[in-house]
Amino acid sequence: MKKILMILLFVLSISAYAVINDPGQSNSVDNTGTIVKQDVMFISVLNSEATATLTAGQLVVADLTDDNGFGVVSSSVSTVRPMCMLIQDLAVGAKGRCQVYGYTDILLFDASTTASAGEKIFVSGANAGYSVYVAPATAGAYGYPSVGDALDASAASGAVEAYLRLL
Repeated sequence: MKKILMILLFVLSISAYAVINDPGQSNSVDNTGTIVKQDVMFISVLNSEATATLTAGQLVVADLTDDNGFGVVSSSVSTVRPMCMLIQDLAVGAKGRCQVYGYTDILLFDASTTASAGEKIFVSGANAGYSVYVAPATAGAYGYPSVGDALDASAASGAVEAYLRLL
């Protein structure tokens, strides 16, 4: 009887540990409060720029001269909705992953606008591949939905935290 109770207790403790520490759950934390996994989604892309290496954190748009649905280029046209944000540098002709959804801390921000947390994110019209933050009240001027929400305030150009929604 004692052995049966010991085995039962052992099995129950393993089951409880597996449920508490299951990293398969989205946006989950472990028992210390550390983030274990966050929801992020990626697509595969090809740098089809003629001469330029694309940089991690850049917003890129579909290459409309190459109708394969796979090629991307940089853009400084604020009225064009980006396809995704690169998570790695891509040389000309290289393939890689591009984020379309979820938390990031590498989104490139153009300090030509002010940056407050909670503002909407759009493509910069001044710096190719960079983002700008726009107050929700004036976001309608861009002609397409924002690509996400700013999680950081920033006064300098560079990488910022954001939540992307490019689906």
